[in-house]
Amino acid sequence: MYKSDIRKTIRAQRKQLSAHIIADASHIVSEKILHHPAFLNAKKIALYISHDNEIDLSEIMSRARELNKSIYLPILSDNNELTFYEINSNTRFIKNKFGIDEPVVSNQSPVSPTELDLMLIPLVAFDAQCNRLGRGAGYYDRTLQFTKNISRDERPVLIGVAYEFQKVDQLIPEAWDVKMDCIVTEFSFV
Repeated sequence: MYKSDIRKTIRAQRKQLSAHIIADASHIVSEKILHHPAFLNAKKIALYISHDNEIDLSEIMSRARELNKSIYLPILSDNNELTFYEINSNTRFIKNKFGIDEPVVSNQSPVSPTELDLMLIPLVAFDAQCNRLGRGAGYYDRTLQFTKNISRDERPVLIGVAYEFQKVDQLIPEAWDVKMDCIVTEFSFV
């Protein structure tokens, strides 16, 4: 199956999910992440605001705040990469060109992704080798190219977040694709 077909099929499936299924899966996935050493040891965590029925990470965001961890969200940049800004409970949001909530920042400087300890990353599909298929615009792959050239100890832990039904038999990675360190679903850690 072509990547465009996989995207279309899985996104259509995800759109059919009920609020109850999304809430249950989001809670289970969040609990797994909250107990993962990468979360427990992280001080600077990049998350995403769920869109299009993705796993909702608001439970993780709340717990990270309680633990005084710094939380960062992505903003689409002019160079087709992501920039990450720290947020707090007073942060306001606007929709970007894809309809995804982004923090409103004014006099704030972004944090370099190299300074993050953990990144929780949305995806459309994944395989058992931790290959990730995104929406197709390549924002995360461009932003995370630096991870290919440094040791795992010197970069953020990359955790893909998905529903189990988003797993496919195999994804053939392109040269620019960035693998996840692991992928968490409501049923498994890959």
